Amino acid sequence: MEYRSMLRLPRTARRRLARAALASLGLATIMVPLLWLPASDPAAGPSPWWVVGVALWFSSLALLAAALLFGGRLSRPILFHGFEKAAALPAVLIALFGGIWMLREGLGASSTTAFAIGLAVGLIALPLGIRLRAKWMRQEIHRGHLKGALNLETATWDPRHEVDQWLKDPRFSRPNCLLSLLFWCGPALGLALVDIFGRLTAAVIAGALAAGYGYSMVMVAITDLVVLALELRRLERGLGRRILLPPEFSRGEQPQAT
Repeated sequence: MEYRSMLRLPRTARRRLARAALASLGLATIMVPLLWLPASDPAAGPSPWWVVGVALWFSSLALLAAALLFGGRLSRPILFHGFEKAAALPAVLIALFGGIWMLREGLGASSTTAFAIGLAVGLIALPLGIRLRAKWMRQEIHRGHLKGALNLETATWDPRHEVDQWLKDPRFSRPNCLLSLLFWCGPALGLALVDIFGRLTAAVIAGALAAGYGYSMVMVAITDLVVLALELRRLERGLGRRILLPPEFSRGEQPQAT
């Protein structure tokens, strides 16, 4: 199996949304139990984020059901991508909040407050990220891989072409045997960190990784949605009509022969 097989997207909106929601549910199922006990004193009971984590787990389950029921009824690209980002959000928020809580247990409340302030300061760079992402997207629509996603004649946006640049990259045609082993190496690496650095230090490292992952995913989701909404609005003004998802993608219909 090649690396590119991991990048291929489902061919219909319902399946793609269901995959995003199912992945979020799986990650949430793994991460929520980690919020039950604090890192420093197991006798203290569950962390305050335990209830939040459980609520996010149920929300991921509800999003999975909504994807299966309503995933084939979305016709606007921005609604589809908004649903896809929302389906992945529960696990991302669990990683963010859980990581901050683990840092608080390992470093103390004052250090965690400084870390949270640093994350908030990072929001200042969000407008710059949106501007750069918008410039990149406009170039890709005119000369890059996103040119295949936009069909001006039918006024449609096909999300199936959004990873074409990766699928065509020859570097992703290599076997992914080593990458597939990372899943099994994760628990061993965690135990090694505990053995080498101690429980609290390992919790700090894991908390920093989890919080960084959650924060970066939230920033990427906001940037992508804002840029896509602005670019589609600009294209719709030029066309004088709405840009929709192709019927074969949104509702799973077979394209008619011409």
